[in-house]
Amino acid sequence: MSRMILALAALLSLTGCAAGVHELFETRKAYGLERASGAPNGWSAEAVVALSEPLVQSVLAQALEVAIKDLPPFDAKLAVITPQATLSSLTLSDVAGCAQCVGFSGKLTGKTKVEAMGFSKTLPFTASLRGSLQVSTRPAEDAQGRAVFARLTKIDRLEFSLDQTGSLGFSLEDSLESWGTDLARETPELNLGAFGGDDLPLRDLRVRSASGALLVELLTDAAHGGPLYAPPTPPSGGWAVAVSEATLLDHARRAAFEMGEISMEVWAEPTSLDLDGGEFALGLRLWRLKGKGWWRDYIIRGEINLVNQVLKLQPKQVEEGERSQGAALVDPLALLGESLILRAIEDAAAQSMPVGQATSVGGLALRAKVTQAQGVADALLLSGEATAKAAKEPGKSTGGGNTSGGNTSGGASGAGERKKQKRP
Repeated sequence: MSRMILALAALLSLTGCAAGVHELFETRKAYGLERASGAPNGWSAEAVVALSEPLVQSVLAQALEVAIKDLPPFDAKLAVITPQATLSSLTLSDVAGCAQCVGFSGKLTGKTKVEAMGFSKTLPFTASLRGSLQVSTRPAEDAQGRAVFARLTKIDRLEFSLDQTGSLGFSLEDSLESWGTDLARETPELNLGAFGGDDLPLRDLRVRSASGALLVELLTDAAHGGPLYAPPTPPSGGWAVAVSEATLLDHARRAAFEMGEISMEVWAEPTSLDLDGGEFALGLRLWRLKGKGWWRDYIIRGEINLVNQVLKLQPKQVEEGERSQGAALVDPLALLGESLILRAIEDAAAQSMPVGQATSVGGLALRAKVTQAQGVADALLLSGEATAKAAKEPGKSTGGGNTSGGNTSGGASGAGERKKQKRP
């Protein structure tokens, strides 16, 4: 009789253990599939894109040059003046009372043709200007994510001065005010990039200036993401993106549970993510749901690389961790290769990088080239160069005049494509 009681107790123990594994899995699955909705007031950014002042300057400079070339000469009553200029310096600032505005001050330098009192002469000149950009967002052209645009709405101050030998002896103030209004109206819209998408759904997006950069701050639908400790510092003339580890982990966990069973009733759950320099460590729990069920933990270690400008997480080694009773030994690298876990992290990072398509005639789009990827301060940090390219007019082909604040590069990078990345 006592043996029968012991056998029954053992059977109940095994049944309870099995129920515990399955119940724990369902709890973890429900947690992993959660999505956040709505944006609370004063939300903290989970990802930040920083565009350097020289990069913004190069984009705005090209837009101003397009506008100046298209403007007719301005009549200064006693003279007709035809300027040709480029934006040689730029400083960004916030605009009081306008959350969607970015202020700027800068200097135009160039040459101007002056026709007055029977003579014509070309003279060097400088012009100090101060104005503001109105920032707006709308669906990206390919319907993935949000595209950020900036339009020059007004020039608050424009001071024009010729060199000492070319003094005209009369004021240009009234004429410049009218010319500045025309310049703002004719300046093409700037496409500062498209952000987010199916792999990085956004709840909200905002733009502000800080620390010598234009910041695009992103809030994703990660229910268990985390904020960044500080915005990234872009290289001079380039851009940088930081995405918090907690947010990348949450998107990878959701992708794993949405994928479902990998093989033989085995599910995978990312449990932790640590990015440090050129290396990563991914916590991975494998669940076997057949029969009594079990789980087993691993740490996957590998390298953070760029392959053809595309972020690639390459696993190298495995460390065994905790496990439930009866857990079998499996090859997590083989199962990881069949899952979307690392791909989810890579694609989410790709959709945080600035990439734009010009959507209006005469508009300028920003195209990004990624040159570095590393883990810094509990975040994935990506940085690189960018080019500004003019939109194609219907029926015309244009070289666009690529320009950047630092290095230039032709065309968009693989990391910049809005479609699914092609893996090497």
